[in-house]
Amino acid sequence: MTAATDFCPLIGQPSQRLAEMGGPPQTTQLRPSAEISTAACTTEVFMMRTMLISLLSILALTPLLNAQDEGAGDPYSLSIVRFELKMNSGGRRVVHSWSQKRLTQLGDGVSVALLKILSPKDLKDPERLSEYLSLIRSSFASPDTVSIEANKSPQVTLFLLGWLRQNVTGSASQALIEQTEEFVRLQTAHIAKGDQGSTSR
Repeated sequence: MTAATDFCPLIGQPSQRLAEMGGPPQTTQLRPSAEISTAACTTEVFMMRTMLISLLSILALTPLLNAQDEGAGDPYSLSIVRFELKMNSGGRRVVHSWSQKRLTQLGDGVSVALLKILSPKDLKDPERLSEYLSLIRSSFASPDTVSIEANKSPQVTLFLLGWLRQNVTGSASQALIEQTEEFVRLQTAHIAKGDQGSTSR
């Protein structure tokens, strides 16, 4: 009965508890605690489990909600880029439609986030190279859908890729860097021409 009493505070001394809560006086006759303990505890445990499940559900959804609300507390979109890096780690490639859609809206912002998240050592690591270069490709898959106008132009991205060409060794890594740079330049060629046209005017 000790465990049940600890779980259900109304069971130990029912008349005293009710009196403290403004209920019937001490003389009120109640059923023996032994008769009500099982039902009361079962109800209370069920309610606690329900509340716990609800709380865990909210916590599980928090990263997703945060990632969808980048503008308020995460101006550099670090949470979504960290999430994608984790999904690409260890040679795996896990695709989430909601995060992929968010990446296509970031454009050059992905490279800004990568420079904030990864150290120079991480950037030069051949094993990590493919993990984050795939994010850059995704971010420029559809430049016209990039939400911030300045991020449609790959200035930071081309700077990062140029730095990688000078600091990363290995023919396979160099080939991957060059392919990524060619892809980014091809995807943003019309944006570069538009910028040149507006400047000439």
